[in-house]
Amino acid sequence: MHGRLSRWLLLVGWCMQWLIKCATCIYCCMHVYVEMCDRSIDASTT
Repeated sequence: MHGRLSRWLLLVGWCMQWLIKCATCIYCCMHVYVEMCDRSIDASTT
């Protein structure tokens, strides 16, 4: 029972790690995308 629980916790921890990595990656991509959009808008207005 204990081994099964620790294995499950390990799996959950691993999934959480991947979710955090994916979320961070998406956040960075969105940030870069927004910055690029802002720059293109600034370039078109001037």
